[in-house]
Amino acid sequence: MGSAVLGQQNIDNYLQEDRQSKEKVKHLLLLGTGSAGKSTLFNQLKYVRGKPFSIQECITSLQIIRTNCVQTIFTLLKKAEELYEGGNKNCFVDLGNEEIRKMITELHRWWKKTGKEIFDVPEVGSNDTSSNYNSKNNNNNRATRLDSVPSLNEEKVEKINSIPKKLEFAEIFPVSPETKSYDWETIALMSNIMTKLWSLQGIRQCFNERHQFSLPDNMDFYLNKVKDIMSCDYVCTPEDCLKASCRTTGFNEFHYVDENMKGYKFYVYDLGGQRSERRKWIEHFCNVDALIFVAALNHYATRLFEDEKKNAMHESLKKKIDK
Repeated sequence: MGSAVLGQQNIDNYLQEDRQSKEKVKHLLLLGTGSAGKSTLFNQLKYVRGKPFSIQECITSLQIIRTNCVQTIFTLLKKAEELYEGGNKNCFVDLGNEEIRKMITELHRWWKKTGKEIFDVPEVGSNDTSSNYNSKNNNNNRATRLDSVPSLNEEKVEKINSIPKKLEFAEIFPVSPETKSYDWETIALMSNIMTKLWSLQGIRQCFNERHQFSLPDNMDFYLNKVKDIMSCDYVCTPEDCLKASCRTTGFNEFHYVDENMKGYKFYVYDLGGQRSERRKWIEHFCNVDALIFVAALNHYATRLFEDEKKNAMHESLKKKIDK
């Protein structure tokens, strides 16, 4: 009889401990429209919680940044022409100038033939609930390899806290199997072209009118140092990684324990915010303790990525009201 009572007491104690343990686990969803800053908040939270960017995350960020730089130049050239034809004479880019026309042609030809293949990346994210946020899985399972490129010196490596001081690696950027090697001389020429195009008054004025069309955030930060970014030995800093803009598909997840809150364990999920991704949100609502709806303050003067006729802030407010 005594052993039965003791056994029941042990069961009760176990159930109580299990219940208390589960009560200390909280699941948080980051929701919001595209480019609202959910992934930025997610990455900042990871970073301040002692999870600095890994080498692979820095590699992926550099892919994203380089791609955004090239595509932003093309977007600004296109929008500058549209704005000029619409009556904004300050956005004039002299396409009749032989030098400018030649630079645009060379950059476009290089991007279509080579640059897009080695620099372009798909949206980041994962639909695998068992995987943590891992940029290595964000390359659409595209095989990559490391080619022979000059090693990074110690000073540059130390810019990234997550890289061990004794770690040696040949480069900071993966090459697709179809590309035997980088032609860094050509890439340097392309970075010079991008720098010259970015310095054009019409392009700068068009950038100032970016509230009239969709453009990735922080592109002036990157384009002001595009020569460095396109160099073979450039290492992404934490600031570079945090400011990189890329659409999320599926979700990213990480967890941390907050000792200042009695050891509570928080699971944070970053869900894609584009219209095509929002139908997936309901799949993550089960057992959620809190929804954090993120809205960007600069969206009052930003166009929606999916529909440039619509204001991004209006989209955020509409989605918040719908919820």
